Amino acid sequence: MTESIILKFEHRNQDRNIEFELLSKFTCINGKNSGEGKSEFLIELEQGIQLGEISCNLGDYFAIADAGSINALLQLPHRTVLMIDETVALQSEVQKKMQQSKHVFVCITRAMGLHFDYHMKGIYHIYRTDDWFLVERAKPLPMLEEHRLSILDDAVTESRKLRSEHQMLSEIGFQNITAACGRDEIEKKLRNTKGDIIVFADLSAIGKAYRLLMKRCQQNENIRFYNYDSFEQLICSSTLFKQKSEKSRLDSFSFLTLERYYEKVLEEITAGTDFQYEHGKPLSKAYSAHWHELLESESGKALKELIKR
Repeated sequence: MTESIILKFEHRNQDRNIEFELLSKFTCINGKNSGEGKSEFLIELEQGIQLGEISCNLGDYFAIADAGSINALLQLPHRTVLMIDETVALQSEVQKKMQQSKHVFVCITRAMGLHFDYHMKGIYHIYRTDDWFLVERAKPLPMLEEHRLSILDDAVTESRKLRSEHQMLSEIGFQNITAACGRDEIEKKLRNTKGDIIVFADLSAIGKAYRLLMKRCQQNENIRFYNYDSFEQLICSSTLFKQKSEKSRLDSFSFLTLERYYEKVLEEITAGTDFQYEHGKPLSKAYSAHWHELLESESGKALKELIKR
């Protein structure tokens, strides 16, 4: 199953350290406002490492890339965590090479309009402090709390009608389901809403949509997101498939997002069975007959409560 990489910097003179957890191929470092030290952090980090004042726990498996060095660093034979200004990565040729490479990327951004499919837990804010820098995860989208299950009446799904989570919700008896037909279309379905709404979105690839979705949640404080990485992750973590998915030898960092990783794992472990999964196609009848078992997991327990209701 998925792994994570801990990226840690220690400033020896200041006796301070900064730590990131990298969950997927792309991680973001951002500031809530301009002038908070994002560029300064990158420059100070590079200079500090060169002078021996700052150490990185990954050693030679970490490097800071710029427009002049990125192409050479992408040729490194071993997987390396590359920190880069996102503006460099927006060059189409560079971006394609990054996506096809074996490497993992930490992108410094200057605006909250993000350009990669970052995991919700892979978006960090950075602040300048008196002695160095402070880094913390960005505020998550509001998650569904179990005590709110009884008042939920409406759902919005990232998938289109009668696919993935929309099909699941329809079959377990959920009413009033709106299919957004794509991540970037979800915010449109949430505009000018007032009531309680539960949103089923792939949080492992929410990056580009994060800012607008957060804005919709501020406009309607009754919007809640279901807490899972993706629909495929929900199925892979169930009692029916957990053991098989844990034996998969697929590498989660080789995929652009964890969403795509779980899609491939589910395709792999169900191939040739009654549960054979093909992304974008309706789920087989086997799923319809086994939702109780398929929701038997930490990720699925809230949905099991919805079935009981």
